[in-house]
Formats: sequence, C-alpha cells, structure tokens
Amino acid sequence: MDEYQKTISTCYSTSSAEVTLEKGHTYYIKIVMGHNRSYWIGNYGFSVTCDSVSAKTLSKISVASMPNKTTYNVGESFDKTGLAIKAHYSDGTTAKVTSYTVSGFSSTTAGTKTITVKYTEGGVTKSCTFTVKVTAASSTVDLTVALSSITIEKGGSLTVDCLLEGVDGNYTINFKVADDSIAKCAWGEVASDRVPLLIFGEDVGTTTVTVSIINRNTEKVLDTEKITVTVVDPDSVKPKLTLSDYEVTIDEDEYVDVYVWWDDYSGNTALKFSFEDVTVAKGEWLEDELDLVQKKAPLRIYGEGEGKQTLTITLYDKDTGEIFDKAYIEVEVNDDSGSSENTGYSFFEWIIIIVFFGWIWYI
Repeated sequence: MDEYQKTISTCYSTSSAEVTLEKGHTYYIKIVMGHNRSYWIGNYGFSVTCDSVSAKTLSKISVASMPNKTTYNVGESFDKTGLAIKAHYSDGTTAKVTSYTVSGFSSTTAGTKTITVKYTEGGVTKSCTFTVKVTAASSTVDLTVALSSITIEKGGSLTVDCLLEGVDGNYTINFKVADDSIAKCAWGEVASDRVPLLIFGEDVGTTTVTVSIINRNTEKVLDTEKITVTVVDPDSVKPKLTLSDYEVTIDEDEYVDVYVWWDDYSGNTALKFSFEDVTVAKGEWLEDELDLVQKKAPLRIYGEGEGKQTLTITLYDKDTGEIFDKAYIEVEVNDDSGSSENTGYSFFEWIIIIVFFGWIWYI
C-alpha cells in the first residue's frame, strides 16, 4: 500500500493537532521533539491506517420541479410525469433522487389535495409536500343521433351524425355493431360538437348499432343511443319517403318548415312537390340546407290564403321518370284577419249601432 507523508507543525505544549487522511492509505507517524535548540528525533514505529471516512447523512428533501399535470377532474389518476425531487445532505451537497414514494392523492371528490413525497437513504427517511387541484367533471353530457333507423343497400353506405353536448377531453365515444356481418362502422372526421358515423351495408338483414359516451377515467357509460340498420338488396326494394310532419297549420303570410328524408339505393333519385291550389299555399326547397349525406331536404311552406289543401311530394327516377314513392301533407291556412283583434262590423251591426245611438240622442 502506498505510503503518504503528512507534516504537522506543533509545539510540546499543544495537546492535540488534526490532519485530514484519505481512505485506503497507510500513514506512519514520526515525532520530532526539540528543546533548547537540541532535537531528539524518534520514530516510534507505529502507524495509522485510515479505514473509513465520516459518512454524509440525508438532511431533507424538496420539490425541484412540479409535475406537468397539477389540475385533475374527478375520477382521474395521478400522473407524476415531470416531478423532480432533490435530496439535501449533511455535507451541503444535493442530488436528484427517483426512488421516492407518493401518497395522499384522491380524485373521488373535488378540492385541493396535499401530496406527500417520502424518500429513505441510509436508514434516514425525509418527506416533503405539494398540492394539486381536483375539479368536478361536467354533469350535463348528452348524446343524440340524427337518425335512429336507417335503410341502406348492400354494398352502399350512409353517414349518421352523432351530436354531442357537454363533452370535453375526458370522454370517448364508442360504437358496437350487434352483427358486423350485416353492417360495419367507422368514424368520420370529428368536429367539436358532432362525430359522423359511417355505416356500410355488408349483407341483407337488420342489425343494431349502439353508440355510447364513456368517461375515459372511470370507464362509466354516461349516455347511449341505438341505430337500427336495415340492409337491402337494391334490385328488390324501391326507395321510400319519410316526412317530419304529415299535417301542418299556419296563418296567412307565415311559413313552416317540413323535412323530407328519402332512400336512394340507385343514386339516381329526385324530389318534387305540387299543390292543389297555390292561392292557399306555396312552397320552396331550401337548397342551402339540403343534406345529400343524410338524404334530407327541408321544404318551406308559405300560407297564402285561408283554406285547406293537400301537398304531394314525389320521389322518382330522374332519368326514366319512374315514381318510387309519394307522401302527402295536409295544409291548413288560417285567415289571421279573423282573429280577436279584428274590430270590423257587418252591415246589420252598423244599422243597429246607428239606431241605438240615434235613440239615445233623441231622448
């Protein structure tokens, strides 16, 4: 083992002296004594070996950096990503540590939560704390599907909008097809308030698609809608019409909107409407709101004059003129001049009024 020499300068009256030794080396002590300028040099033949050094101890720990996520919704799990803990030692040094434990987080209720961090080293355990916030999740989550029942051709497809309210990043929307040999589904481009569901006809038959909103943290189903899907052979079934209303009542100079849905297996269909008497009511297609994906057309009906009539809507082949289906709306238009605000009098009523006031004047 290497020999190291250290020199300590002292005098005989000094009772002690200190020198720093390094671990792993052997040191020999030579004592030099002097008196009246005469020196006695003695090597007393013993040595000191430094086998250990004073160990530093853990003094405290602190949060060097907070976790990336400090705000949670009810039901979420704690995420310590970004959290850094620093250990402080008795010799003044510091070091980042990772083998710590975290406790105190609960997201079952909203509020401020105190998180405790503990770290043990050399039999010494120290702790520190920090806080995070848990907020209540949205309670008004609603799912609506634009169509609860559809008919599509084998090999064809149709898009149904799933409308969302009160949904944020803590929720997912899922679908499940009862029999995927009849129909298959896929999500379209997602918007903030709706998710288009693409439904594909695989084989002739009827199945159900269940659409659900799920809390991604608790996996709780919050709302569910079902879509009945009927897949038909396009060569055996003619397109059909469906109306939002089959009877409407309006006043003169007012209007009402009626929605028309149609099946389009061949992709070659067209719509038209006709009135028995245009002096009673008129109409127009609202082309700006025409939805070829949902196969929905809004028809606006205007009240022209008092009376009743039947509005006929026809679905036909735009090339051959073949009529596939017809639907009828009974339209009633009221004369708004006949309301309680009308103060006009008939001829006979005027005669009675004149005679009455003439008699009063006479007497």
